[in-house]
Amino acid sequence: MAALMILSVMGAAFAGTAAADEHHIELELDDEDIIDEFEADSDQEIEATIDADGADFGEDDTDTLTLNVTDDDDREHFELEASVDDGDEDHTVEFDASDLATVPIDAEDTTDVTVHVTGEDADGETTDTSEEADVELESTNEYASMYVDDDDAETETDEAGIGTSTLDMVSFGTLADSDDTDIYTLEDEVGVDGDNTTIAAHDGTGADAFDDAVDTDDLSSGDLITDANAAVDGDAVMMFYDDADDDIVDDNDTYVVMEDYDEFSVELGDDHEDAEDVDVTLESQSYVDAGVSADEMGALYLEQADFGLFDATSEFGVLDAFSGFSAMELLGL
Repeated sequence: MAALMILSVMGAAFAGTAAADEHHIELELDDEDIIDEFEADSDQEIEATIDADGADFGEDDTDTLTLNVTDDDDREHFELEASVDDGDEDHTVEFDASDLATVPIDAEDTTDVTVHVTGEDADGETTDTSEEADVELESTNEYASMYVDDDDAETETDEAGIGTSTLDMVSFGTLADSDDTDIYTLEDEVGVDGDNTTIAAHDGTGADAFDDAVDTDDLSSGDLITDANAAVDGDAVMMFYDDADDDIVDDNDTYVVMEDYDEFSVELGDDHEDAEDVDVTLESQSYVDAGVSADEMGALYLEQADFGLFDATSEFGVLDAFSGFSAMELLGL
């Protein structure tokens, strides 16, 4: 069987400097590789140069290499394919740390991922070129990641029918969607270093639940999202599209940014400055449908976001979201 050897490759500019060590990682695939200062940053380049049989890939007829990365639960997070020539003595495989963004990890912690390399010939048959090795990721105190797949997400089905919310009645009996809607709840406990840590949250269900719930075509960067909801340690927090509105929140606040329908950023504020872990919940349904209390809705939207009666009615339906508040309060008086 042809042995796969991983050769060290010198970095180009800045080789041998501390900066090069931080931003250029050369994998030996010997079960001793460490990617430290890991924050899933695209500036952190990763490479390995592969030599089949110490000669060339023609030795075992490999013309395509596949590299994939799995976590401790055997969930795949990244895969690449590279074509190689029969006459090549070696081939450099390159990717970067952002390709490993969905790997779950607590802040200031370590986790192992497994790198698998296989070869195929022109007929798609597996060749002797193969390798499997563990690589350790070491995160900083500023970065943590959660990944919830279909096995861990809670799912319920919202059956189609005639809308009965206050907003529907204001809209003259608007019919609900004609199709049933799957509602996903993504929840995980994540280790953090208080409010120093930003959590990258990933929906690994393969579903379009959040994409279906939130019409991003009607949103601009910084807009509040109300058709999906978020909570940290059981307390409802605001969710923004693409970027936070700094007229509503700042570094002292806890909030969520939906960067894509399956990618979220959880920013922790002063209320979590001493936290060692937090429970993050993301749901593909509105705050009202999720049963967020009127008091929490009022604190977030009437007080912090400065919603008036028109805003509240348009987004939630006044009776649904803010029952218990007086007309004076709803009018901002």
